[in-house]
Amino acid sequence: MCICGVKKPTVQEAERFYAADVALYGGHVLGVYPIELNTARACYDFERADRWPVFGL
Repeated sequence: MCICGVKKPTVQEAERFYAADVALYGGHVLGVYPIELNTARACYDFERADRWPVFGL
């Protein structure tokens, strides 16, 4: 998963941020690794990015 944020979350913050998605789809947060926007755009579907929740606001 990809988190759009204004700051880097801790693993615990990421777990809380994605709790509903993890409950629905399974899995868990293994780590938090910042990536450049152009890398994220190459790896994730940004078609609805304007509707994504933003961490840290």
